[in-house]
Amino acid sequence: MQEYSSDDGEPSGTAGKPILNAIKRSGLVNVMIIVTRYFGGVKLGTRGLIDAYGGTAEKALALAGRVEKILTAPIKISLPYNSMGSISKILEASGAQNLNWNYQEAVNVIANIPADSLEKIFGELEELKARKIIFEWEKISS
Repeated sequence: MQEYSSDDGEPSGTAGKPILNAIKRSGLVNVMIIVTRYFGGVKLGTRGLIDAYGGTAEKALALAGRVEKILTAPIKISLPYNSMGSISKILEASGAQNLNWNYQEAVNVIANIPADSLEKIFGELEELKARKIIFEWEKISS
């Protein structure tokens, strides 16, 4: 994990660190906050600057929308039509996202599998291939 903060001309520890601490308390990752102060430096004093920068960052984080990103890897499965139900259940149980079904002589599906489910689903797909329930599967290099 990388983190960086800067006081950018403010007294040391009065801007960047309070903003970074607000981000850490929020539990968010992959966040950038920029706070611009137009008035009050000397009149606020060190404690006032810390409260102003940290408080502004906390308010911005409280109002910001949240988007959860899940690390995934794409896989492709080729299967007969009569295996669609069982494969659909396996993909759903794994938390697969963005399923793209293609119907030709065989059914092909491309799905994004959450990284924490990959090992389990790879084992299941190998077993299904050995039992001839699916034709083949592959992890697509991204």
